[in-house]
Amino acid sequence: MAKLTILIDMDQVLVDFTGGVCRMYGICAERLDYHRETKREWEILKPLEATLRENGKIAHHKPYGLNQFWADIHAEGQNFWTSLEPLPHFTELLDLVTNHPITEEWHVASSPSRESSSYSGKVAWLKSKLGNDFDRFVLTPHKHLFAGAGRLLIDDRPSNLTKFCDKGGIGILFPSEGSVLVNVYQLGQTVQYLEKQLNQLHKSFNF
Repeated sequence: MAKLTILIDMDQVLVDFTGGVCRMYGICAERLDYHRETKREWEILKPLEATLRENGKIAHHKPYGLNQFWADIHAEGQNFWTSLEPLPHFTELLDLVTNHPITEEWHVASSPSRESSSYSGKVAWLKSKLGNDFDRFVLTPHKHLFAGAGRLLIDDRPSNLTKFCDKGGIGILFPSEGSVLVNVYQLGQTVQYLEKQLNQLHKSFNF
């Protein structure tokens, strides 16, 4: 029976990164989602900028871009990362992956920012939620380095999945408010969707 080593993304798969950004700026997540949907723009930056300007958080004449976005997060230090909330499906998702017959083992694979506080914050978050002995994680923006036969990446960023699959791995796009599968996310069916994808893989491997 074929089994897979599964790598699970962190932000917007296990962790509510977007919610943390909204709390940091003091804005409503529903308005951010509104701008995402009306603009059909799933990456966070442009909808966030529209929400910030709408709420008077930045002046209309003041530029705002990726550098400012990360500078604001980095100014929060490690606390930004450790204070993030697990997504509502956190436990259910990990239970599914842990107990699914296709799983050989699973690890968390997350892309940190360039600041060391992101690395330490993500590790502290994982250990606070999964126990101090938890060590099945890797922090790198280069997830494709771990691709290969028998490796599966669950991620909400298509670009990560493309690189991973190009290196011989398997990818599943996870539904989030920042992905093209936003409707699945809004219906609260993310885990059901993932289970269906895992079942299809299991069936194809054991035909």
